[in-house]
Amino acid sequence: PTPTATIVRRYDSIPVVGGPYDRPAAASPDTNLHVRGYTLTLDYLGLINYSGDTDPHAPQVAGIFSPPRLPPFRVVYQVRDWDWACNPPDGCAGAPITWPYPVTLLEMATAPGEELAIPSRGPDILDGVYRAMVLYAAPTRLTIAYTRNDTPANGYLVHLEDLAVAPELVSLYEQLDAAGRGRLPGLRNGEVVGTAIADSVKLAIRDTGMFMDPRSCKDWWTDY
Repeated sequence: PTPTATIVRRYDSIPVVGGPYDRPAAASPDTNLHVRGYTLTLDYLGLINYSGDTDPHAPQVAGIFSPPRLPPFRVVYQVRDWDWACNPPDGCAGAPITWPYPVTLLEMATAPGEELAIPSRGPDILDGVYRAMVLYAAPTRLTIAYTRNDTPANGYLVHLEDLAVAPELVSLYEQLDAAGRGRLPGLRNGEVVGTAIADSVKLAIRDTGMFMDPRSCKDWWTDY
């Protein structure tokens, strides 16, 4: 039998603007979605047309796939709110977020083992090349910001759940995290960050801290 080639991926680090986030990323509900949690809900499994302003530079979820596509939507969820007044200073999980959007986490169909990238975006954050920066990486989840600020409060932030994150990316993140987070991994459009574990991947999008509806056509799926 022909042996399977082992792919070794290489990722770059980029300088962070400002100080590190005020709590460990792995324990924070703002960077580790597993800490916050989410619940299953029933709603429309397709694109939603919302009114209001549109940012022409919003991240495009189709860029996760190669070539870009609109996949079938499998399941929708509601991410839990976080009550910082409960059990200070750590806080505790609150009720599922239902306003202003009824859905805040989307499960999309994939092919098992399919390579996955980040939602693509036009503006860069460094050198005309890097579009996003990793705020948290673990074997099955990834959180990225579309700024060089080590905080979930500025700009766009994306959580990817239930994917096999490239071990080289996890290793680089862990090294930079342990070194004080003066630098963190930078990512390009189309750069593979992991593969689908099974037949789906989950995604949540935040804008300046607020969880948005990932089904919004005018924001995240403008070509569809």
